[in-house]
Amino acid sequence: MPQLSTKNTKVCPKCLTEKINSEFVKDKRNKNGVGSYCHSCQSVYGKSYRKDNPRNEEEDERRREANNPGARLRNVALWHKNNPTKVKDTQRKTHYKLSYGMPLWEIEQRVEKQDYLCAICKRQTKGLGRGKYGLCVDHNHNTGQIRELLCGQCNLGLGYFYENPEALRKAAEYLEKYS
Repeated sequence: MPQLSTKNTKVCPKCLTEKINSEFVKDKRNKNGVGSYCHSCQSVYGKSYRKDNPRNEEEDERRREANNPGARLRNVALWHKNNPTKVKDTQRKTHYKLSYGMPLWEIEQRVEKQDYLCAICKRQTKGLGRGKYGLCVDHNHNTGQIRELLCGQCNLGLGYFYENPEALRKAAEYLEKYS
């Protein structure tokens, strides 16, 4: 085996080549902070090991959960805490897909097509969202068919009249009678 020339070099026992420490895998357990094998030898070994020993993902997950109960849930909760915008975006996309059977991008296209205006009162809005400043997806509650986009107030108004056209006509007549 060749002798080491400096403290910053090491001989890989697999390929018997002297290399600088940065060409070895890291290993905190050793004094010098590097592992026994160089990157290329470790890579070859790792590939052959994984080929000969395929992993069972479900078994690995069960083993990790048994060794550290609740760790996965804690990690998920921590990720949610550290990534609030990603969580909100994902929830929003899921909401529109599950509620209306339509991806968010398609609904956003409808917003642009309506020029950010409510289909009933033509009030300018800021786009898709809840409240009186955002557009709501108006849909038939019986069939689930999407109609158009309404401001929050018009959407609530239709809901308060149970989407009954006759009741809405009577309300309009009532308002005209006293205006």
